[in-house]
Amino acid sequence: GNNAHTFMSIFNINAMPEDSFNLDAQIETTDNGVLLERFLLVTSENEQFKLGGYLSDNPGSRDTAVGVPSNGKPLYRTLQKLVPGIEVPDLPYDLSGHVQVQRENIQLHEDKVGFSDLELILAGSVSLRDHFVDTSLDFRVDGRDLSTLKEVPGLRSSLNAFVPGQSYHAAGRFYMASSGWGLNNIKGRIGDTDIVVCGQISKQPDWSGSYVDFSIKGTVLHTFLVNQKAADLSIGAFESNGRLKFAGDTLSFEGFSFETDKTSGKADLEFGWPINSTVDADFNVELWGNDIRHLLPRSEVFEPAMASYRMSAVGHQRDKLISFKHFDAVIGDIQVALEGKVDENIEITFSAKSDNLSTLGVLNGNPLPAMALNLKTDFAGGARHFTLHNISGSLGETDVSGNMEVLFEKPRPKINLTAKSRLLDLRPFLNEFGNDDKKIEVPNKERLIPATPLPLKALKAADIELMYNADE
Repeated sequence: GNNAHTFMSIFNINAMPEDSFNLDAQIETTDNGVLLERFLLVTSENEQFKLGGYLSDNPGSRDTAVGVPSNGKPLYRTLQKLVPGIEVPDLPYDLSGHVQVQRENIQLHEDKVGFSDLELILAGSVSLRDHFVDTSLDFRVDGRDLSTLKEVPGLRSSLNAFVPGQSYHAAGRFYMASSGWGLNNIKGRIGDTDIVVCGQISKQPDWSGSYVDFSIKGTVLHTFLVNQKAADLSIGAFESNGRLKFAGDTLSFEGFSFETDKTSGKADLEFGWPINSTVDADFNVELWGNDIRHLLPRSEVFEPAMASYRMSAVGHQRDKLISFKHFDAVIGDIQVALEGKVDENIEITFSAKSDNLSTLGVLNGNPLPAMALNLKTDFAGGARHFTLHNISGSLGETDVSGNMEVLFEKPRPKINLTAKSRLLDLRPFLNEFGNDDKKIEVPNKERLIPATPLPLKALKAADIELMYNADE
């Protein structure tokens, strides 16, 4: 014949292309349908449709039961006949399985669909009720390369985050209910990373009432996700879990936690929903680990020591403005706290306390002095100009109060500092000249300034104007 679609519509099969065809069949008619003992249709495009079983004439094709092995090139064209407007890649495909039409549902018996390197197996019941309510399908998906799924419309951008070449697998149950659709105990794997997902997507506006629980566990994060800097994320094992929840005008991550070989953490996050170009979020985040160095920016001046850390932050972000109700951190021997707001300009109250600065690291190749630090100040400004107001603190036996202004508008930073002290103790910084407890004697005809070179290189780093008063 000249038109496979027109011919097969006689049997209530409307998925055939409008191509010329050859048919080899043995058919037996019955009172209520057609028995297909042999049925092989090949189109001019070499698509093959093989049927075997019973095609019923009952209303809704009830009692139809057929095997449906077929294969061909234009998957998109074939499915468009069944579901107009569906978006699928136009790739060669294979289809096999057994379909049974009952009074209220269609039963699938290990039906298999393959295209590209993907293989999908379905088994279960497709309900014929409105909106497919009570549909329940067990499925299994396997493939050799996750990146090949970028040819599926809607998946392209979401797969860019994954390292290409990873195999993938997923299995579980999909169901339709009157309130929405859901995924039950979906267990999958991408490369060496295990993923477990379950949840329900509501039919209410903006998915209100929907939730998704997830768990992810892998061996090497950098073989799972692309474009991650070694200094920012773990290069070893990682694990994460939590709940994604939609409620009215909010999207929240509840009980989100993660663990890597460098950093562990937990967080509760709440975003305005639907999400738009303006970020509106509340956060409660806690991080901890055994080595703070991978979280700190690299510096030629300061080399931090290896130190354990624990940080917690509670606040709100609105677009570029971040407001901290509180931020607390314990890093080795130093305790840090702040509150205030951060955007292009910063306004925060900052405090730091340490019993021994020498444990923090090395400055300009020299260890920091073994002194206690207690500091509190108000910080205001931006990246190129900021001030420290109401400085109040102590370093060892030296106390200090005052204000400082820092400008980065010239090749060298400019620092203006006005400060005063009741006691200025220089002994910890004078080890170059001998024991601090011994009086330094200078003979009459000797130099007043010792020949020992002074450590003045640091002064070349900035232009400093200092007004300092000390009682002693």
